[in-house]
Amino acid sequence: MLKVGYKIDENLFNVLSSMQCEPFTARQLKEAFCHELGVCCEQKNKDVQKWIYRQLDRLVKYELLKRQKEKNPRMTVYTKVSNFVDISFEFCDGPFLKMTPEVVSGFEVASTMVRSDGSTQSSISELKNRAKQCHVDLLSSVGESEEYKTLFKVYPSLREALQPRYQRALESSSKLLGQLRAIEAALEHYQATTS
Repeated sequence: MLKVGYKIDENLFNVLSSMQCEPFTARQLKEAFCHELGVCCEQKNKDVQKWIYRQLDRLVKYELLKRQKEKNPRMTVYTKVSNFVDISFEFCDGPFLKMTPEVVSGFEVASTMVRSDGSTQSSISELKNRAKQCHVDLLSSVGESEEYKTLFKVYPSLREALQPRYQRALESSSKLLGQLRAIEAALEHYQATTS
């Protein structure tokens, strides 16, 4: 169950607390979150979208939100628990503190994220956190594709049905590897400029 002082991004908390429409979808939350940060919300911005989904999963896990699944996952709706605003939260900095007006895809977002004080150390910390998350996602994607290969060998009849998912897992692994390399390059740059 929930511990006192559950950590949550302050901007996300503000958005959830002021959400007028309930139940709401992940897309509605993403749009409200981007509005809170003062940025445009283009659908191609996968970084914000993935982060919102991870936060929703965490909030459901800790029973702060209730999820009502639909056949179309994009239509899944969420509702806050009745005492949401009364719960004791510990605010923390999320990965999206200040962005330029145009939200861009991939890791161009990392290059546009700037702390209000311009602190390089904060940028290094954020990049390290992004690299860790990307590494975890990469391992998950590689594990998924390897498991499909194993299933194809053990159950050849599943190949046709699972082939599209296998392809998506391979593509995801390639994309995540590229993203991880980009983050590591940015991290090397920041560390070189501070040493």
